[in-house]
Amino acid sequence: MQKLKRGVTLYEAHGGWDNSPHVTLVTILQKNEYAQLLAFVSRKDPHAFITVSTVGEVIGKWNAHVRNVKY
Repeated sequence: MQKLKRGVTLYEAHGGWDNSPHVTLVTILQKNEYAQLLAFVSRKDPHAFITVSTVGEVIGKWNAHVRNVKY
C-alpha cells in the first residue's frame, strides 16, 4: 500500500466456518491501481479471498496526494 500511497484499515477477523484467525484489509483505490494491488496480493497470498465493490462517493481526503491538495 505504501507503493500505491494508499491508506489501509486492518480488522481482526475469525473465519465463520472454522473460527481461524484472519486479518481483513480495507482500502479505496482508483480503477487503474486495482491491477497493481491484485498482483501484490497474489504474490503474497495466492489463496487470499478478495472482494471488490464500486464506491459511489468518498468524503474526506483519501485522494489528496493525487490532486496535490494539502490539508
